[in-house]
Amino acid sequence: MTTQDFAPLGEKMYKNMGRFNDPKAPGYIPRIDELMALIPTIKDDAALLAAYRELNMIFMKEQPTLPLVYRPDAFYEFSEKHWSNMPTAANPYLPPLVPGDRLGTKMLWSIKPVPQAN
Repeated sequence: MTTQDFAPLGEKMYKNMGRFNDPKAPGYIPRIDELMALIPTIKDDAALLAAYRELNMIFMKEQPTLPLVYRPDAFYEFSEKHWSNMPTAANPYLPPLVPGDRLGTKMLWSIKPVPQAN
């Protein structure tokens, strides 16, 4: 998530290879870099937990992705902010699986993008 050592497109990056939170983009969020610099310096456990929670909330809100890797030890969690028709107890067309492996790939043909307000 860090923008430290951010490189222009076409150049290799060894951190943040997905180029999330481009510092030159209009949607740049400076708070991410602030938290990334602050977290290693925090000694108080409660303050550290609060900083990680804030960073995690920013990431979950701003990074609209689908996990496409099978992780049997991962919890099945999702948000319907960007995608709808996820399998649930009320909508059991598939077992709760990560959508990128085996039976879970069928989810990719069933989910629908949520229209974004302009």
